[in-house]
Amino acid sequence: MVAVAMIMTGTLIWSTFVWAPAAGLISAGVAVVTGLPVYYFWDRRNRKTQ
Repeated sequence: MVAVAMIMTGTLIWSTFVWAPAAGLISAGVAVVTGLPVYYFWDRRNRKTQ
């Protein structure tokens, strides 16, 4: 089941970049920029509890 999910996600990402490369890059950049602060918040929070 995991392999099927990974293949379908990879297909969706690949087709997005083929269909609209500029919009795909902008969306990927937004996802990374908005996700990094959340990652660092959770990482710092989990370090304090250990």
